[in-house]
Amino acid sequence: MPLEPYKVDTKGYRIKFTSHPTYKLLNSEPNPRMTRFTFIKTMVVSTLLKGNAFAYIERDGEGNAVALHYIPSDLVTIIQPKTLQDNVAYSVTGLSNVIEACNMIHILNFSYDGINGISTLTNAKNTLGLSADSEAHASGFFKGGAESIKM
Repeated sequence: MPLEPYKVDTKGYRIKFTSHPTYKLLNSEPNPRMTRFTFIKTMVVSTLLKGNAFAYIERDGEGNAVALHYIPSDLVTIIQPKTLQDNVAYSVTGLSNVIEACNMIHILNFSYDGINGISTLTNAKNTLGLSADSEAHASGFFKGGAESIKM
């Protein structure tokens, strides 16, 4: 799966931007400990099993991304915005500073609020629980003569 930065040339065509600082991060080595394949696989597995995947964007003095560091979702606390103007922020166990949303990649799986993800297994459990409750209610309704309560 290609993850490549593009730029628009003077004629309006998109061309690969191989000299962009993120090109190496996305196509070769996001950080010194992980290959591109390992990084993407780890992010996908975390998204499916935990509901969220997080990667901290390390930047140089000019603000260019120099590394993407996977952070296990168990170590991240999402700080919900208090007003509509506020952004989501992240607190990471072991780091004293709050991380702004512009410095964190956050991939959600299923979500009820658009901020916190839930795993595929949790979503399936909730769906099956709702189905079982509906079946139990229908069973009781029909066993009781299928009559609605009259007032």
